[in-house]
Amino acid sequence: MNNAYEDIIEAVGGRDPDWYDENGTPRFGPHHPKHCPDIYAVEIALLEIACQACDRRFNVQMSAGAYSECKSLQPLIENGSIHYGDPPNVGCCAAGPTMNCVDLRVIEFWAHTRPHVVRGWERITRLEVDLPKDAEVEP
Repeated sequence: MNNAYEDIIEAVGGRDPDWYDENGTPRFGPHHPKHCPDIYAVEIALLEIACQACDRRFNVQMSAGAYSECKSLQPLIENGSIHYGDPPNVGCCAAGPTMNCVDLRVIEFWAHTRPHVVRGWERITRLEVDLPKDAEVEP
């Protein structure tokens, strides 16, 4: 279950976030890989997910890299098993924050082509796909 981050939401006047990072932290403004909390990430995916209980939609970021538990998102996207986990905790419904999400599609996929260069991100649109409705997810 993710933190609700009421302090952040209150500080921006209660406005809905544009997207959430992989920790469920609300983010405001356009998505870009440079905003990933894992500074060592080499792959970034922005996913559209839904609350399993009430179907509220969220845009969420995931990453992979040398120091991450997940070394690459690409094979998970290709076989339809990429999975975000618990949806952001926004109080959309009573059960939502404690349940898994439904992964709907990959909105953006980025790879860091030059790891030591800040502007080394390349968008790879062939991995921006709808996800299978009944995909088996990896734990």
